[in-house]
Amino acid sequence: FNKSLEELTISEVSFLAGLPKAPNAYHPLRNADAAIGRRNYVLKRMLEDGYISDDEFAAARQLRIEVKGRNRDEFVEAPFFAEEVRREISEKYGEDVLYRGGLSVRTTLDPRLQKFGAQALRGGLISYDRRHGWRGPIAQIKPTVDWLQELMRIPLPTAMPDWGLAAVLEIDDASGAIIGLTDGKKGHIPLSDLTWARAWRDGQKLGPEVNKVSEVLTVGDVILVEELLSEDRNTEK
Repeated sequence: FNKSLEELTISEVSFLAGLPKAPNAYHPLRNADAAIGRRNYVLKRMLEDGYISDDEFAAARQLRIEVKGRNRDEFVEAPFFAEEVRREISEKYGEDVLYRGGLSVRTTLDPRLQKFGAQALRGGLISYDRRHGWRGPIAQIKPTVDWLQELMRIPLPTAMPDWGLAAVLEIDDASGAIIGLTDGKKGHIPLSDLTWARAWRDGQKLGPEVNKVSEVLTVGDVILVEELLSEDRNTEK
C-alpha cells in the first residue's frame, strides 16, 4: 500500500493479516474476489473479538482493496551486485541476522549507472551473438489456426525477459515474414532485418549471404523477437 503502519486503514490491516495463509490465492489483482472474501473474514473475527465496532466493520467491508504498484524506476535489476552484498552480510553477521534481523542495507549502487551498464552489456552480447550467425529457431509448431495455443505452450527462455516468442505464419521471400505474437497480434519482419542471420557453420564460419527470407525462416518456426522502432532499423539491435 506504500504506507507506514500508522497510516493503514482497518480494511488494509485486515487484508494483510489474512494474506500469509495463502499469498497467491488471495492476490488482490489476480484473485480480487478471494482477497476481499479473506479480508471480510478477518474483519468479522476482529468484530467478534472486540477490536472494531459495528460501524467500522460495515464501513471497511464496503471498501475495495487498492494496492499501489511498484514504480519501475524504484526497482533496480542488479542480481550479481545484490548477491555480493548478501554474501558479505552473511559472512559478517550470519544467516540468522541476514534473514531475520530486519536489516536495512545501504549500498553504493547507482541505479542510473546500473541501468546504462546493463544496457551496454546486453547490446554487446547481442552484437557478439549476431557476428556468429543464426543458429536456428528455438522450436517448431504446426502452422494451424490454433497457432496461438501452440505458441503459448512454449516457455520463454530464461534470461530473456525483454524478448517475446513469435511464430512464423507466412513467408514472402522478397518482402519478409508474417509472425504471430503471444498477445494474438501479428507483426512483420522485412528481409532487410534478416540479412545478418547467415547460417552458422562448424569451424567458426558463416554461411553465404542472405538473399531471401526462406534461407533463414520457415513457416512454423518459433523465434525470439523484439519490436524495433523505425530509427532502430539497420542497427545492431
